[in-house]
Amino acid sequence: MLLLLASEDNALLLGSLLLFGLLAVLMLATRKVDWYTVAAQAR
Repeated sequence: MLLLLASEDNALLLGSLLLFGLLAVLMLATRKVDWYTVAAQAR
């Protein structure tokens, strides 16, 4: 992975795709969470 990011031409593209992938995984992992209940329990 570090060798791919060392290429200046593809660094922005690969970084953006990696960030997009991480965001997609985070959204999929938390899609069943009821955030209103979580916020109410935190009070």
